[in-house]
Amino acid sequence: MRNKMLLIAAIASVFTVAGCAPKEDAAAKKAGQAQAANQPTPVTTVPAGSETVLRLVPVTGSLIALQSVELFPKVTARVVSVSGREGDTVQAGQVVAQLDTSDLQRQVEQAQANVDTARVRLEQAQTTYQTQRTTSDVAVKDAQEALLAAQAQLALVRTPQRSQEVIVAENNVKQAQANFDKAQSDRKRYAELFKEGATAAITLDQYVTQEKVAQATLNSAKQQLALIREGGRTENIAAQEAQVARSRGALRQAEANRSNVSLRQDDISSARASVSQAQAALGVAQRAVGDASLRSPITGVISDRKIEPGQLAAVGTSVAQVVALNTVYFEAQINEQDVANVRQGQQANVRLDAYPNRVFTGKVVKVFPTGNATGRTFNARIQLPNVGNALRPGLFARGEIVTQRLPGSVTVPVEALIRDQDSQTRATVYTENNGVVEKKIVTLGITTSDAARVQVEGLPAGANVIVVGQRGVKEGDKVKAETPKTEGETGTDASDANGSGTPQGGQAPQDNNGTETGATGQ
Repeated sequence: MRNKMLLIAAIASVFTVAGCAPKEDAAAKKAGQAQAANQPTPVTTVPAGSETVLRLVPVTGSLIALQSVELFPKVTARVVSVSGREGDTVQAGQVVAQLDTSDLQRQVEQAQANVDTARVRLEQAQTTYQTQRTTSDVAVKDAQEALLAAQAQLALVRTPQRSQEVIVAENNVKQAQANFDKAQSDRKRYAELFKEGATAAITLDQYVTQEKVAQATLNSAKQQLALIREGGRTENIAAQEAQVARSRGALRQAEANRSNVSLRQDDISSARASVSQAQAALGVAQRAVGDASLRSPITGVISDRKIEPGQLAAVGTSVAQVVALNTVYFEAQINEQDVANVRQGQQANVRLDAYPNRVFTGKVVKVFPTGNATGRTFNARIQLPNVGNALRPGLFARGEIVTQRLPGSVTVPVEALIRDQDSQTRATVYTENNGVVEKKIVTLGITTSDAARVQVEGLPAGANVIVVGQRGVKEGDKVKAETPKTEGETGTDASDANGSGTPQGGQAPQDNNGTETGATGQ
């Protein structure tokens, strides 16, 4: 009976406790809410960074050697030797492949013999020309002298006496005339004296004789003067004129012969042309011998050996390829939207699949003016230092060209942003200042290439930006700031939530001025 009473009492107490429990829970919840209203909200913050932000243009392409040559033989011959194999270094001017020159040497000897023969013919033609020219010159000179002699003789025949002889003859006539006049006067005077008997007959006869002698002398002087004035005989003049004509004809013939000698110059020109032709053939044969030695025009390495000794090297068939590894460059393809921002001298950071853990820094040395109409891309030449010949033509590469540097830029983690639905360049950022939430409207700038941080304007560097809990607070709320937990601490790692502000993924190279964050632009 007693046990039954105890059981009833226990049941009653249970119902009593159960009826009081809802009232106690509601009171406790109300008390908790009141207590929470007076306590700050826990949030995670990181300071806004101040760093150099880079505007990057992504590019892809391949490595190409600026100096890459194929060695093609210019003659067809068998290969005697090949120096080096793939990867071996060759110097500029070094013989890479040597072809057989035995047949080519015989061609050189034959060409040399042809040159010697042509030179002998030229010398003969020159000698013949000089001999005939000398002979013809002498003949012309002799004919000229003969003509001059004949003309002089004709002049002598036409005028056999000199002018002085004419004067003498005239003086002789005058003297003879004077003697005759005196003799005649004496004869007349003695004739009167004889008539008068004043002189003897013999004396008169003497003067008569003197008159006759004077008359004869005068006649002779007149005849001599007439002969001198009349000149040579007609038959003598005609004969001498014929001689002059013959001499003039001989001179014309000699001059014609001398003109014909000039035709011998054509023989000399022809012989000289034969010499030049033979020398040209000799030069071709000698060059063929030289061409049998295939020399590298550049210093580089053999990238491809395509022939072996004993094989026949044909004209137009490559025997080897030589590449200058110090001229390897990155031929980058740029989208047409970015080509206006790329200029010569800009820095480029290049990565290769062959070297995943290395970044090669180069610079843009040329931007090609025309693009590919199909892909709407432009090519840029990026020069890279090839230390240790690590860069090889044909490797695929990707990289970024630094088109702009913005030092001292304020950046915040992407997760701190509450983007404006009506603007792609505006966002809201909540910060913590002495435990109180402040609302900041910022203008967005460049986003880093790993999309972890964004450049902003309207926020001071070092401001405590809320990266976890910002959507549950409003301006003026009290908060309790916590820093992101580092690796090894319990709880949620803020870096796992992308709240540490450290860019995830690849980082742009750092320089001596501080951190540089690569970005592709907003």
